[in-house]
Amino acid sequence: MPTNNFTEYTDETARLSILKAKAALTCKIHPDVLISLKNLDAEKRAFAIAENTLKYNDRGFLLETVTLAVKTMLDMADVSCRQCSPKMVV
Repeated sequence: MPTNNFTEYTDETARLSILKAKAALTCKIHPDVLISLKNLDAEKRAFAIAENTLKYNDRGFLLETVTLAVKTMLDMADVSCRQCSPKMVV
């Protein structure tokens, strides 16, 4: 029985939900790095946006996985870019 790999879908849904809610932004130089804005209301909106996206796309069964991905990405986001910070130290 073939298995569907939804890892890319869940990660992309989580990331876009965070960015759309303005819970984090990306570094201008390193677009793969999320920079946290430490806004709890925006973080709550990110979870709601992710949930609504899954419902709209009939992927409700991925809710737990996407919720965990949103939480992980928000937890890993720093207040500044980790790649730029060492370069800025004089």
